[in-house]
Amino acid sequence: MISTIPVGTSPNSVAVTPDGATAYVTNIGSDTVSVIATATNTVSATIPVGTDPNGVAVTPDGTTAYVTNFGSDTVSVITVATNTVSATIPVGDSPFGVAITPNGTTAYVTDFGGNTVSVISVATNTVTTTIPVGSVPYGVAFTPDGATAYVANSFSDTISVITVATNTVSATIPVGDSPIGVAITPDGNTAYVTNLGSDTVSVITVATNTVSATIPVGNSPYGVAANPNGTTAYVTDITNNTVTVITVETSAVSATIPVGNSPTGVAFTPDGTIAYVTNADDDSISVVADDTAALLADPSAFPAPALGTPFTFTVPVSLGSPAATFTIIGGALPAGLTLNETTGVISGTPTTAGAFTFTVEATNSSGTVSATYTGTIDAQLAATGIESAPLIGLAAALTLAGTALVLARRHAVSRTAHS
Repeated sequence: MISTIPVGTSPNSVAVTPDGATAYVTNIGSDTVSVIATATNTVSATIPVGTDPNGVAVTPDGTTAYVTNFGSDTVSVITVATNTVSATIPVGDSPFGVAITPNGTTAYVTDFGGNTVSVISVATNTVTTTIPVGSVPYGVAFTPDGATAYVANSFSDTISVITVATNTVSATIPVGDSPIGVAITPDGNTAYVTNLGSDTVSVITVATNTVSATIPVGNSPYGVAANPNGTTAYVTDITNNTVTVITVETSAVSATIPVGNSPTGVAFTPDGTIAYVTNADDDSISVVADDTAALLADPSAFPAPALGTPFTFTVPVSLGSPAATFTIIGGALPAGLTLNETTGVISGTPTTAGAFTFTVEATNSSGTVSATYTGTIDAQLAATGIESAPLIGLAAALTLAGTALVLARRHAVSRTAHS
């Protein structure tokens, strides 16, 4: 975690502008929106809005932010250039979530108390229609093409699928208990839904509108955001005071990140390197560097050592400063290889053929990371002089407890794959 930013009372949701320069945070207990300058991670302005502001979304052109006021049955429209409220729109009963279509023409607002979605024209800031959905709708998200919206109905345990062109519900998807948040991957293939009562995330295949997987996460999962780089999804676990990191490719949990008390909302910067997490009971924002995304996007292969051939490999680690120290904590290095505990370099000349498994741990003041490597030293490579393949097998699981991080990576490359 990079830093913690004090904001208003009981922050609930956060949205980042398309240029990444500003984050908007709704403070339920203060009836305000905190404006964060991301360059300095400080609050640059505080905007009074309606009663009990909950959801927030920014238009794709970055000019306007929409804030749902749960207690006022309104939406506050904020002009980003001046950080002032330029309009107030009456909507349905107890508005909660809000999302903007990718083309910037329409805002969808979930009416928690009305079991509806209010459709707002961005051009006129008026409600043009109301869509009946399931019971007690919370989160809402659009597919990247803008054709479809997904609404989480917390009391119905369902997702309403809305066809945007007609503003009608075209499908209803059963999910877990008390769905709250919904996010869709940048490629539009997958939707993630947090199930507060099930401690799970439902993975929906958008093409078929069916649940393809259910992922156990932390206790009371609430908010969810898909990383713009497509590698991960972040889930806030209210009871655990953590963020669960899901690897999109495998639909598996790859990390758990400690944050503040009762995390609710989460949003990424446009480049996917930073996530902002609202901590409702701490009146703060946790600023988290998405190191998992960087590692997963460009995993380092562990080359296959060859019998009798000099070998060197530096264990990849992302713990920042100070420099980490390295230790073998499980299994054993192949005979003939040693680990430099200061640099993380594994080197030497293998003397015995066969399979190997070992676990390296790296530690500094930021946390502890461990990686388990498996592979094979092939005697034939040395006998024939054939150059070793880039990777025979690799399975890495990076675990961080307390202040630490958990990563899971799987990468396999063969000579055939490169040919």
